[in-house]
Amino acid sequence: PVAAPPQGPTVEEKAMRGVVVVERAGQIIGLGTALSGDGRILTALSPLGSGNDIDVRFADGKVVRAKLGHHDRMWDLALLVPQTGKWTEGLTASTRDPVRPDAVIRSYTASRGKVAPGAMVIRGRRTLLGADDVELPNALELGSRVSPLDLGSPIIDEDGRVVSLLVRGCSPNEG
Repeated sequence: PVAAPPQGPTVEEKAMRGVVVVERAGQIIGLGTALSGDGRILTALSPLGSGNDIDVRFADGKVVRAKLGHHDRMWDLALLVPQTGKWTEGLTASTRDPVRPDAVIRSYTASRGKVAPGAMVIRGRRTLLGADDVELPNALELGSRVSPLDLGSPIIDEDGRVVSLLVRGCSPNEG
């Protein structure tokens, strides 16, 4: 019998190199996306609280202090700036529409301190409400349950490129 050639890492495993764990005092508060070739991290703003005492854990296990560089309350987005080193294995944006019948969409979860990929269902696009009741047009509506610790996770397509970021939004009160 002929041995099968060794399998390389999956698209999800490769993309996981660009996923960071956002922590405070060693406790997971969310996930983030390292930007390719940039070193900065895009994540959800809501888990950050005051934005102080934030650490990020990279895929190699290294923990670095990060500062809040910019934020957008309405879209629940934050840009973190690591204070030392530069992580280069980040993710890039997708140009593919994630709302299509053949889309294979994944996100990440922080399960027992480890980051793991998982399937993500996107129902479609709709207007949701962000902070201060500001309308978020064309937001992706999820059909999958999400843990609060997964906020900031990249949502990736079948090529391992980012189609969206997991943040908070509410359905408008109908009536």
